[in-house]
Amino acid sequence: MKGLKIWGWILFATSFVIFWGCILFVPMNINRLNGGEALLLMVSFMCFILSITIWAIIRAINESRTNK
Repeated sequence: MKGLKIWGWILFATSFVIFWGCILFVPMNINRLNGGEALLLMVSFMCFILSITIWAIIRAINESRTNK
């Protein structure tokens, strides 16, 4: 359980760093994304979605433990 929480935070931090790193350090025009920028944004989005999924799994496990 602790390892799952750690992976969730790692994924969330990774998505945060990649997204803001892409926004701040790569001069990006939203109308014309090159392949690298689009890939970075897609990886950031996937990490964020996975971290939310892990959060939901942890919450469901905790609720099932307290209901017993």
